[in-house]
Amino acid sequence: MNVSYCRFFLRASLTTWLELVLKPY
Repeated sequence: MNVSYCRFFLRASLTTWLELVLKPY
């Protein structure tokens, strides 16, 4: 697996998670 792709996926996942967590506030 490509490291760049893995990093991109992790970053997108983290951004989505942060958005979901910060949405109620």
